[in-house]
Amino acid sequence: MSDPYNARVTSPTREEVLHQLSRILDSPPLSGSVRLSRFLRYVVERTCAGDGGPLEEFLIATEVFDRDARFDSRLDSLVRVEAGRLRSKLTEYYRERGASDSVIIRIPKGGYTPEFERRAPPAPQGPLPSSKRMTWRVTIAALAILIVVALVAATGSHWR
Repeated sequence: MSDPYNARVTSPTREEVLHQLSRILDSPPLSGSVRLSRFLRYVVERTCAGDGGPLEEFLIATEVFDRDARFDSRLDSLVRVEAGRLRSKLTEYYRERGASDSVIIRIPKGGYTPEFERRAPPAPQGPLPSSKRMTWRVTIAALAILIVVALVAATGSHWR
């Protein structure tokens, strides 16, 4: 029988990524922001569709933020600023509502192409290691002896 905790973690499927995208877009960090939702939807769907290489700033500016063909990223930092805001919202989502989600969508700094990752399953919770159990037993035994000694000392003065 194989151990699922030592199994190689696989990438999520396209369907899993799109389901996760829906969860994120419906969550409070993004549900109130049309711009950021549109940005995230665009980069995730485009990456899932396999439409070429890395997503470029000009393409995002024109297709997501309705900038015209004269867009110059040296003069207009819109995409970089919105990408920073989106990264913050994704961090907030995974820190709170998405803390136990099995699929993680992240947009690494330095680019706009999202990465998709399956969260590793939690480590199995088993009994305490024998050394910890032994320490616990010794502590209980020492406490019991201390209580008996205290009781004997307290009642011993009444016997004299």
